Amino acid sequence: MANTNSFYQERKRKSLDEPTIYAWFFSVIGVSAVIGAAFFPVPILRPACLFIIRSLWALRVLAILIIAGHVGQSIYAWRLAKRVDPANARWWAFQTFVLGFLSSKLLLKKAKQ
Repeated sequence: MANTNSFYQERKRKSLDEPTIYAWFFSVIGVSAVIGAAFFPVPILRPACLFIIRSLWALRVLAILIIAGHVGQSIYAWRLAKRVDPANARWWAFQTFVLGFLSSKLLLKKAKQ
């Protein structure tokens, strides 16, 4: 029984932690909507985003800041994962690029262990 427990604990430690499916939907759809509304003439998204933000210039600045933030977080996650989980470092960077802080939170929790 102890061997079984240690096997699954080691397997969990080596695997890539993932947020829930709701976090994936929230992040992917939200970022895509903001970028799409800022840079493409999407007839439904742009009026909805402009209703909230009120300025196309501010919407474009927000989209650029979102992209820069996600790129910065993915570089940080890649460097941290190379120390904590070298086998999955590339996947941590990709997951953090897509999800942002939702993935960074999991990687930092794994780094503390």
